[in-house]
Amino acid sequence: VSSLRGDHCQKMLWRQVRLQPLLASLAPGDSLRLSLAAAAWPQIRVNPGDGSLGSGPAGPDHRQICIELQLSGAQLSLKPMVTMPPPGQTELL
Repeated sequence: VSSLRGDHCQKMLWRQVRLQPLLASLAPGDSLRLSLAAAAWPQIRVNPGDGSLGSGPAGPDHRQICIELQLSGAQLSLKPMVTMPPPGQTELL
């Protein structure tokens, strides 16, 4: 989860986004899909903050959120949150 505000957000910069923890049990061959969204785009309009647009649904005069991901140097690491007990045991390790 990341919340960025201010003029520096307009600049192209390297940013690190930490993902929320997820506890899932996966079997060999299972897949995981990563989905990113910016401010629940496109459901929520971007308010310019100057009072020029009233409240209501998004329309043609509202600003758009654009995201470009350059993933050539990206990394994803998965770390166990708990260690599962061997078959036959009931307590987590």
